[in-house]
Amino acid sequence: MPRPKPPLTPAQELGLEGKERAKAENCLARAIYFEARSEPVRGQIAVAQVVLNRVFSPYYPGDICGVVYQNAHRRLSCQFTFACDGIPDIVRDRGSWNRAQRIAKQALDHQVWLPDVAKSTHYHATYVRPYWIREMRKMVKHGQHIFYRPHRWGDGSDEVGWGVASLVTQKTTTPPPRKIKLTRRN
Repeated sequence: MPRPKPPLTPAQELGLEGKERAKAENCLARAIYFEARSEPVRGQIAVAQVVLNRVFSPYYPGDICGVVYQNAHRRLSCQFTFACDGIPDIVRDRGSWNRAQRIAKQALDHQVWLPDVAKSTHYHATYVRPYWIREMRKMVKHGQHIFYRPHRWGDGSDEVGWGVASLVTQKTTTPPPRKIKLTRRN
C-alpha cells in the first residue's frame, strides 16, 4: 500500500521558490519584527500565523506581501500598523531581526504552529479596543496581543492551506510540525 503524501507546507502550497520565496519570507519577517519584536517568541509566532491564515483565507490577498502591505497607502488604515504609520521601517535590533527571520522561515516550512491561535485572522494590542472585536471570537492572548477570528467565518477548517486541517491526513511516517521551539539568542 503506498504511503500517503505528507501535507504541503505553506511555502509549497503557495509555490514559493527562489526569489519569490525570499521576498515572501522577508515580508513575513518584517511583519513579525515590526509588529511583535518585543513580544515573547510565542507572540511572534502567532503574528506569523495570522499573516499566513490571511493568505489562505478567501477574504484577503493570496500572497504574503499582499497581506502584510494591504492598504499600506492609507495612513493608519492598513492591516498592520507598521506598514502605514509613517515611521521609517528600519531594523535596529539585529538579534530581534534574526529571530523574526528564523520564525518566518519556520512558519513557511510548517515547523511551528500554535493550536491556541489556530486560524485566527485578527489581533490587536491590549492597550487598544477596536470597534471590530464585537464580531470576533477571542482565541487567545500572547504577550501584549489578543488574537481573534470572526464568528461568521467559522473555525477555518474548510480553508485550504496549512495548520491542523492540513495535518489530518498526516501519518506517523511524517513527523508533525513542532508546536514551538523556544530558543534564546541575543
